[in-house]
Amino acid sequence: EEQLLGLHGANIADLSGATGGYYIWEGILNFNIDAPNPVGNFSSNNGYDDQYFPGFPGTTSSTGNATEEVLTYIEFPTAGLYQLGVNSDDGFRVTAGRAPGDLLGVILGYFDGGRGSADTVFSVVVDPPGIYPIRLIWENGNGELPGNGANLEFFSVKDGVKIPINDTVAGALKAYRESTAPGPYVSNLSPLRGATGVPGNAVVMAEISHGSVQVDPSTMKMKLNGVEVPATVTTAGSKTTITRSATDLLPSASTQTVRIEFSDKSNPPVAYSTEWTFTVASYSVLTEDVWTAPGTGDATKKGFKVRVYQVDQLGTVGTVNYIYRAEQELAGAIGPNVADLSLATGGWFYIDGVINWDQDLAGNGNFGAAKYETSIPGIPGTGNASYNTDNIAAEIITYVEFPAPGFYAMGVNSDDGFKVTLADTPPANNQALVITGDPKAAGSYYAVMAPSGTAKPITGPITGKLVYMDPAEGCSAAVNAEALRGNIALIDRGTCEFSTKIKNAKDAGAIAVVVVNNRDASSGEGIYPIEMGLGAAGYQDIPAVMISKPDGDKIKSGLASGLTASITPDTTPSLGEFNGGRGASDTIFYFIVPKAGVYPFRCVWFEGGGGANIEWFSVTSSGQKILLNDPDEAAALKTYWARTVQPQPKPVISSIALQNGNVVITYTGVLQAADEVTGPYSDVAGTSPQTIAPTAAKKFYRARSQ
Repeated sequence: EEQLLGLHGANIADLSGATGGYYIWEGILNFNIDAPNPVGNFSSNNGYDDQYFPGFPGTTSSTGNATEEVLTYIEFPTAGLYQLGVNSDDGFRVTAGRAPGDLLGVILGYFDGGRGSADTVFSVVVDPPGIYPIRLIWENGNGELPGNGANLEFFSVKDGVKIPINDTVAGALKAYRESTAPGPYVSNLSPLRGATGVPGNAVVMAEISHGSVQVDPSTMKMKLNGVEVPATVTTAGSKTTITRSATDLLPSASTQTVRIEFSDKSNPPVAYSTEWTFTVASYSVLTEDVWTAPGTGDATKKGFKVRVYQVDQLGTVGTVNYIYRAEQELAGAIGPNVADLSLATGGWFYIDGVINWDQDLAGNGNFGAAKYETSIPGIPGTGNASYNTDNIAAEIITYVEFPAPGFYAMGVNSDDGFKVTLADTPPANNQALVITGDPKAAGSYYAVMAPSGTAKPITGPITGKLVYMDPAEGCSAAVNAEALRGNIALIDRGTCEFSTKIKNAKDAGAIAVVVVNNRDASSGEGIYPIEMGLGAAGYQDIPAVMISKPDGDKIKSGLASGLTASITPDTTPSLGEFNGGRGASDTIFYFIVPKAGVYPFRCVWFEGGGGANIEWFSVTSSGQKILLNDPDEAAALKTYWARTVQPQPKPVISSIALQNGNVVITYTGVLQAADEVTGPYSDVAGTSPQTIAPTAAKKFYRARSQ
């Protein structure tokens, strides 16, 4: 839908045979990008000819990233149940509306995703019989022949036999291009039906094409979640547009149902309505306690400071692709840093430029070589040459200056994941296994959490005595169940499935499980722990992690003297993140800047194996993506890796106490006093804490910023 509305760039389809952007097609829909080679249900194998898609290949000879819209009227000769079907590579959607172009027609059938040539058959009840407006949209993902095929067939199914729509054989449903009586329909709208991640300042709009009637603009209303909202209505030719006129933000993470109501100018008027739903993205407000005034970014230290960390990989198993792994890696819990720091200063790279890194300098992402694309600082690393571009984590610190308060959009294009927070220091916790007690065993250890389908996710702190399970591999009921009860079980990998081990520990009363890998440095897999898969015993409602064998051996050396284990997740609020592996892709996120000035931002980026890239940018209200600190763009947000001042403590009165007949007030900021609660207030000389003799019947105090 977005591509058809022009939201993803200019149309490069070959429209040389089209009229007004549309091709006239009088046959059946049996399109194949690899015609005349057979694919789908209807081909030269059974008397049909596969046809090329109209308009493809495009003007650049491309066949990927394509979509087509098919508008038709289908005649259903009798009332009753019909089966329709689409064979497609990749996805499609079929709707029925007041006219074929209705963007809010009833969804009859769809496949939303990528696939090879395959059928989706769906049932439709028709009553009364007649001619119905139908819209079919189809899409093909990226990739080109020969590796990426594309096809589309539209058919009915009668008595188990598939018949192309508009075929000339008996039983085929007839299709028509035009009708003399289309109703008023939605020909454009924003946000789209079912859209998610919609910005809070999104324009809410619907364009109504009149069809064969005259719409009365004075009757048009817009409702959000059942409440009428102020809206502007304009008419141009045979189209009337209604737009929400309120400027307040749509609530964060809310679901909005938009309903448009109107009547036509017939006598008596006919009333119409249509509605759709979308979901607003979560957004937050930047806190002012980290704010400094405009102009406080250090002009001699523009850009970003970056710390790159890479751990060596000696076997086939690398590190997992999650934010917590990146934080543990940056904290040194996984192993020594083998990134090439020869060009770093004190372990940091200082970048007076943009964040547009691509491991292969292959132009991945939005900006490519045209916008200062560079390789990743410190990569390739100095470790095993077979993996010297893998297992990377980077911490990017900057102070962003926002020229005005308001609603902002920011984005990261990454391969693999990232997390952006309002901070300039690492989190206090990172979900590592922390051992306290015997110095021989104490420390922070790389811990890989079991997937949510295997064991309970870790959402809060877990602390307990670490107890070695008997039997050590946990494949049968615990002999030392009494010792395990209320504590954390240490279990060795091997012999039985992970779910069995976790279940036996849970049945003994353990509150969490730590599994020690049994692969050492001589193993072909290497020492890194893995995500524990689901076994026949099924999901277990208890947290579980795995650590490496060398770490497990070190911890076991201190068990006799008693050890305490704890696992605490990072709870730092995220402004935006992608927590996993992916190819170069965007994540857009939103936030409110309460007042103009400079705020700290920390981006943690990570990569497991294969390709690697990151771009960090803002998004303007018109949708333009601009790299942070881009020197060529006047609208680029300026960034600095240091500030000239530090944020002032938030003014607060933390305590009021009575001591020896005096009032003692402890506060931050500047203390002010007044005789009445409404003021006027004046500054009180001195510093916190203030000792004040109660000489008046009443006195009011407050704290202000310095």
